[in-house]
Amino acid sequence: MNFKQLQHAGAERLSRRDSLAGRLTRTLIVWVGGVWLLCVLGVVWYVDREINHNFDSELIEVSHRMFDMAVQELDKLQREHPDARSPLTAPPQLFPTDAVIYQVVNLHERVLLRSAEAPMNVFDLPPAPVFANSDAWRIYTVRHPTLALFLQVADPLHERRTALN
Repeated sequence: MNFKQLQHAGAERLSRRDSLAGRLTRTLIVWVGGVWLLCVLGVVWYVDREINHNFDSELIEVSHRMFDMAVQELDKLQREHPDARSPLTAPPQLFPTDAVIYQVVNLHERVLLRSAEAPMNVFDLPPAPVFANSDAWRIYTVRHPTLALFLQVADPLHERRTALN
């Protein structure tokens, strides 16, 4: 092989392996892919935060609207069944698939009233006016403004995951 052939073969190998266009293409693909991945993760984080905020706002609104009705139901059931043991169970709600899972608790953590649709182990936390998560539920507790009662309302966490997905 003469010098020209060696030079041409070396240049051809170099151009195939490490051309400027190849390096720029690889660098551009890595950077664009990285920025795209960061944007996707940022959007997922933001959407998750907004979904949780909306679900929490709805839980607060439902609990504030339900509290008076739950206290009235508790009073009615206590009048109708004065010897009944706690917790009393409220009658089934009109739309059982969209039922509000709740319970009314006194200051001594004694459950006075439960919704008919409430599973037994949902509210395994002390009554304090906060949000809390259990295994499968997001629970909001609110204290009555004038009575020594708390209302705990539960929302299934799987609904939030479904909305995010």
